[in-house]
Amino acid sequence: MPFANLANAKGGQPDLNWLDKLHDAIADLAWWYGWSGQAIDELNLDEFDVWLKQLSRQAKAGYGRSGG
Repeated sequence: MPFANLANAKGGQPDLNWLDKLHDAIADLAWWYGWSGQAIDELNLDEFDVWLKQLSRQAKAGYGRSGG
């Protein structure tokens, strides 16, 4: 399940920073791909997760930002 780890930190305690992490992920997608907030809002959770993983792979491989 995407983002399951955002709700639970180590030791079974809730991670109160999950919303900040979600906002960071949204901002990363917007910046990396040049997408609007609306385009990101239209993604379902599975698509959102796939694009985040793709962003991570691209960044680790040394690719640059694709948006304009």
